[in-house]
Order: sequence, then structure tokens, then C-alpha cells
Amino acid sequence: RGKPAPDVYERAARLAGEDPGDCIAIEDSSNGAAAAKAAGAFTIGFMGVHDDIDRSIPDVVAEDVEELRELLLEGL
Repeated sequence: RGKPAPDVYERAARLAGEDPGDCIAIEDSSNGAAAAKAAGAFTIGFMGVHDDIDRSIPDVVAEDVEELRELLLEGL
């Protein structure tokens, strides 16, 4: 199933030998963020591509690449 179903995140985590709840997802769309959240991943909404992402879905929002970089380097 396609996003917003969590299937892609659940499968990717399983293939990596990880639990989705131990993963970070970076998404640039509302459907993608909803899929990541439904799988249990910590979700960063990245505004650098689309500015129409629903900000209430991801755990945090990065406005641009620099802010995304800072979030990742700081360990969230």
C-alpha cells in the first residue's frame, strides 16, 4: 500500500533489522509524515521541498537544510 499507509516504513525497518520506533524519518509531504508516524518512527517534517506539509503531523519541523542538519547533529 502507498503512503499514508505505514507499510513502506515498517518494511524498511524490518529489512534493516530495526524496530520502526527506533528510526527517524525525514518527510517532505503530509502523506509521507503520516506514514512514518503510523509506523512509529520519530518524524521530521522537512519544509525545504514542499511548503504545504501539515505541521501537526511530524514530531518536529525543519524549515531548511541547515535546520535539518542541526537537528540531526544535536541528536534531536
